[in-house]
Amino acid sequence: MSEIKIFLNNIEMDNLTKRKLRDFIGVNTIQQAKKLLGLPTVASNRVYRLLDELYTARERQREIQREQAVKVIQERRKAQKVGREIREVQQIKRGAKEFIIQQPSKNQFAYKQVLKKFKGKKVKVFTIRKGVVVHSTEIEIPTTAYNKWWDEKGAYYFLEGDSGDQYTPLLNPQLRGMPVSEDEPINEPPAKIIVSSNLELAENRVEQVFREGIRNCMFKPIVDFCDMKIEESKSRTTIWRYKNIKKKALALEEEYTNGVPEDKVQGISNELQVNISVEMPFAEQPFINCKSEKAPLNSFKFINTRMNHIDLNEVVDTSTFIPVEAEELKALAEQYIKDGKYFDYLKNKEGEYTKIRTLENQFCSKCDWLEMFNEFEKDSGLLNCKMDYINDDCAWFVKNGIHNNQSRLFKEGVPQKQIDMTRAYANFYKCEDYEGFLGKITDFRKCDNFDNIGYYTVSEFDFTNVEPRVKQLIDMLGYLYEGNVYPSVDLKMWEKHGVGIKVCEGCWGNKIDFRFPDAMYERVGEGDHPPRGYSKWCGIQQKFNFNQSFYMRGDREYFENMKAHLKGTAEVGMWEDGEGYITYPKQKGFTNAPIVGFVMAYQRLSLIRQMLDMDLSKVYSVCVDGIYYDDHDFKLHKTFEYKDTINQVKGSESYCSGIHNPEHDEFEGDSEVSEWATAEPREFGMVELFKGAGGNGKTHYNLTDEGLMRKIYVAPSWKLATTKAKEYKCEANVIANLLHETKRFGFLRYNNVFIIDESSMISEETKLALKSIYQGCKLIFCGDNGFQLPPTEGTEMNEVGFDRVVEFKTNYRFTCGKHSQIANEVRGMIEAKEDNKKIIDFIIDSYENIKEPIGYKPTDMILCSQTRCVKCKNENCDCDGNNFSLQWTKKFGKTKWKTKERSNGYCNGDIVIGDKPLKVKCENRHGYTIHSVQGETYEETIYIDARKIKSGRMGYTAISRARRWEQIKIIL
Repeated sequence: MSEIKIFLNNIEMDNLTKRKLRDFIGVNTIQQAKKLLGLPTVASNRVYRLLDELYTARERQREIQREQAVKVIQERRKAQKVGREIREVQQIKRGAKEFIIQQPSKNQFAYKQVLKKFKGKKVKVFTIRKGVVVHSTEIEIPTTAYNKWWDEKGAYYFLEGDSGDQYTPLLNPQLRGMPVSEDEPINEPPAKIIVSSNLELAENRVEQVFREGIRNCMFKPIVDFCDMKIEESKSRTTIWRYKNIKKKALALEEEYTNGVPEDKVQGISNELQVNISVEMPFAEQPFINCKSEKAPLNSFKFINTRMNHIDLNEVVDTSTFIPVEAEELKALAEQYIKDGKYFDYLKNKEGEYTKIRTLENQFCSKCDWLEMFNEFEKDSGLLNCKMDYINDDCAWFVKNGIHNNQSRLFKEGVPQKQIDMTRAYANFYKCEDYEGFLGKITDFRKCDNFDNIGYYTVSEFDFTNVEPRVKQLIDMLGYLYEGNVYPSVDLKMWEKHGVGIKVCEGCWGNKIDFRFPDAMYERVGEGDHPPRGYSKWCGIQQKFNFNQSFYMRGDREYFENMKAHLKGTAEVGMWEDGEGYITYPKQKGFTNAPIVGFVMAYQRLSLIRQMLDMDLSKVYSVCVDGIYYDDHDFKLHKTFEYKDTINQVKGSESYCSGIHNPEHDEFEGDSEVSEWATAEPREFGMVELFKGAGGNGKTHYNLTDEGLMRKIYVAPSWKLATTKAKEYKCEANVIANLLHETKRFGFLRYNNVFIIDESSMISEETKLALKSIYQGCKLIFCGDNGFQLPPTEGTEMNEVGFDRVVEFKTNYRFTCGKHSQIANEVRGMIEAKEDNKKIIDFIIDSYENIKEPIGYKPTDMILCSQTRCVKCKNENCDCDGNNFSLQWTKKFGKTKWKTKERSNGYCNGDIVIGDKPLKVKCENRHGYTIHSVQGETYEETIYIDARKIKSGRMGYTAISRARRWEQIKIIL
């Protein structure tokens, strides 16, 4: 700096340039200096050099300052963390003073005696090491059979051995992937084990008065909303309206100074012209749900976050979570607790936060391996093949067919050698019997073969024609017994070796193929020896959790009030340390467990193939994918390798888990009788066409088939879709949505079978598009192709590309012989390609002709060929006299309505008779196109406006909506 000053004093330049140069002290780059200086070349070069040296020195000084600042911040955070940990332990101790084990030992009996005090309760068990909570877990202790529970489950919580068990040990930090210092022996017990019990909560319904906060918690959001509308509106009328609402809100706030009682909310809703709902966290329905008598200006959704207080729920997208580091997630939770803000959260079995939901945002713990798993499922297509183990009828059937490979001891002694499969879960495709995986499950029914890839119940095994050596191996493994469910690849392999197999039921679907990507071969998780990605993924798929627990903070009165509100829908509890929990049944539970069942089957078959090439008398045992034996010559299969270590194993009753042995188990029922499936047998095809006249039962047959899994009805129009949805109580949608670029992903994930009705209206181009988008799904087309209305665009669909084409010939709709005969004659004329005018004239001559629909009732139907004028293409215009629908609508007035959205209990396309329905978009309509009613059946009079009916197929479609001849009236 001094050198710069000396130079500036000696150099010849004007004062302005000197001032500019002094200003450069704060400039960041030499390039900026060049723009400021107007010096001669020699002088400027010297200045540039000096300034460059100064800039470098300043940057180094700033770097040192930054490093020092980081150290200060790190020390501060470390101190804060220690403080938090101390406070956490203190809080736990306050909640469980009399249940602290001060000097834990390796003797599990001590823990058994402590937990026995909490029979019939849930407890939280904390591990304290060096004054820090290093682990916590929740344990539900049974009321009866405590000793049995301890032996089978409880003791595992305190294991110090192999961490392969499904329970997390509380004692050994290394087993949880925690760092262990050199001066801390691995097996040294922790300093303290603290047990905290849940409290006994009563159901105590409290009538609340919403008042807490600087401003009343109910009126503040409404006033804020009015301010926003006043600021952004340009219309004087709109501004005046919201100023008036705001004035009323402020007056009501003044009136309810002591709070708003629950029974006054409806009056406020009407007065301010807004919808107001108040719900408990996790409740299915609001306990206050007030609708404005007038059209609402806005809807406010509140959550009762503590007694006598509500908060506005501002979360819009409940499916999106912001990923943050685990430590940051914990810090967020602690800050919310400190600030007294509402949040609820999820925890893992170690007691760590995994998700946090506030009223503004949602956060989740960042997990690289979980993101990798999600990407793998998406890329492989497995995301769309998941089974819903809560709702799918076949879920428990499949679960009984998933057999983990276990240990099996054949003879005592010490084997000389061991071979083991390399990456057994990942090398499934190297199995000689590999044929892919069961993807989407489309059928679950009785059957007599296992031709399709899937899971099947075996009613009989016949070993008569099996070679003695193969039978010897079957007996050694001990897993083939009648009445059990097996993957089809198991059965096909044994059938090749002469085993006779009869099956009585099964589930099957499409075939899928995939490989684990390279990233899934890496080890994931914490600890010295975490599992590889593909192994961890397979393990996760086999976890079936039927309940979901959320946690939150609150006082006893609040949780007792919540328990009264959620009675019968969720379990509400509270721990002694002040944490509450809400446990409720999951609505859905998706898993790729059927895939893992096949992974283990291929592992099993590879081991069986290997054993068949060995001297079975020299084999001592098998352990999952390892074989222990005495040395002898045999062919080593490519999926196996020699192992140096030899560990003899303990034996199980069967090589496979979940096997019922009728000779040893209590086996109920006749193995010849199906125990699971109720649907009758049916030929299998992934793309099928059911054709025949309307009323022949094509759609009914498929919609009532209980063997079709996760089916959805699809129609060309919402009117037909909603009609069938109500009639069959099924899920329904329209073809346009199936083809929608963004909506298709939801259908692919959640639906397996698509029953696509009125296929005559579907073009060949649409058929091919559906087959391409929904490959892997079962597509069932139903229609009267060639006889009813064709598609409005594209080429009419043909019968090429179907696995099955089934024709129905018995008509169940027509109850009148005369009407049936006329319809059949019309079909014959269409099939013979008679002139359209001739067919239409025949229809007109066959039924009663009228000039006016005298006696018309809104429950009747008027069918016409057009619902808009030809000239303007407008439904509300009849300038050319061709909008027949509008003509009838004007004639019969506002007594019949067609809804145009799904809202307030109405579906899109519903017909409402009488007064105009409130709170749903609708239009006055008395005339309907023949296209819009295709597929429906009517009991009342059908008036057919014969003007401009262009084809015989349109005429046939119109008359085939009726059951009887007298229903049809032709308007001329």
